[in-house]
Amino acid sequence: MKITVTKNDLKQTLDTTSNTLSTLPDITSHFVFAVRKNTLFIKTACPPRIFSMVPVSATTLQLEGDEEQWDDFSIEGKRLLKALSAHKDNEVLTISYDNSTKKVSLTSSLGGKNVFESLDPNTFPIWETYMESMVEDNPPKMLKAELLDEAISVTKEFISKDQARINLCMFEIKDGRIAASDGSSIILAKHPDFEGKDLKIFIKDLSSVHKFVKDYVGHDFTIKTSPQAQFLIADDSSVLGIMNLPHAGVPLTGKFETLLDWKPYRAWLFKKEDLTSAIKWLSSGAQDKDYRLVFNVNTNPVTLLMSSRSGKEDLSQTVAEAVVELEDGEVLPFNLSMKGEEEIEANAEISTFPLNYACLERAIDNLKADEVFCLGVWVDTSGAKSSGGMIVKEETTSGIKTAMVSSWFK
Repeated sequence: MKITVTKNDLKQTLDTTSNTLSTLPDITSHFVFAVRKNTLFIKTACPPRIFSMVPVSATTLQLEGDEEQWDDFSIEGKRLLKALSAHKDNEVLTISYDNSTKKVSLTSSLGGKNVFESLDPNTFPIWETYMESMVEDNPPKMLKAELLDEAISVTKEFISKDQARINLCMFEIKDGRIAASDGSSIILAKHPDFEGKDLKIFIKDLSSVHKFVKDYVGHDFTIKTSPQAQFLIADDSSVLGIMNLPHAGVPLTGKFETLLDWKPYRAWLFKKEDLTSAIKWLSSGAQDKDYRLVFNVNTNPVTLLMSSRSGKEDLSQTVAEAVVELEDGEVLPFNLSMKGEEEIEANAEISTFPLNYACLERAIDNLKADEVFCLGVWVDTSGAKSSGGMIVKEETTSGIKTAMVSSWFK
């Protein structure tokens, strides 16, 4: 049995499946070659939670022999990638497998031969068995790859890595929204296409899943489930498997359930580059891990304040608000009524707001330099002492609406 393919076409598939390639000393550190329905797939798994199976759909691909005679075989991942790096992009490669000796030979059209040893493919995790029990939804649950890519991008920095709080350690689409929290801040993201979808990814697997998703931007995923796992199936038959997690995600209770509808006590529109430049200027003269940034709203434009390294003087920088010209019928982002007079009069004594700029930078990290976002402050005067914090609202290019809140910097 032989496989003939150019180096470039083979490596494109390997680059995608390597997102779920493990480093364990077993078959999960190998690329497994498998023919299914006259299509060559490459499988990898990173135990215990993720797996991928991607077709080699190259026009240069040729398979010799009957499918019934094809045996699965494997090549160690790091060795195969290293071997391919020595070949030119359009070089034609021939891969042959001898089941009696368990040897895989790799030969090049420009000369040269390499030999690898295959491990027993039957020791590969039983993900294909899990796929056999996938539920067929009617209608199918579809999600655009670029939408999932943006959803992960805007929420991942707020997912906790502290496994002592396991329910905060996952990315989860549920009830039409995504909620993520690191314990000190929380972000809520919504999009109409999230409705009816369920997807849960553990933080340790999120980077690998995100890289796989990025490779399919421009494609649609179908979300399917089995009793053991969830699957993202692309329109080219590629599969990403994610083991089911028994833990509940971030609980949204009380006022946080309506986070996207909050009207800030006071709000400003800023260009990302204007605000981040001001923060960079101030932080250069402050203590390295002093993230306390005070907004003084008694000035026009707004003045930002930080303490100097010595702590004996204030550093200051003004930052201009963004000018947003609205056409007839247009409204400000999220229908915000900016600087509502009644609220300001009721709490006129509050003129400075201490915020955590590290949290703010995380919230706007994915925006382009010239994009405008809404920064607001919320105030709770119902208790003996006023409390509150920061709220950042944005809308991504795919229409995902997000709101992030954190408490005032103590």
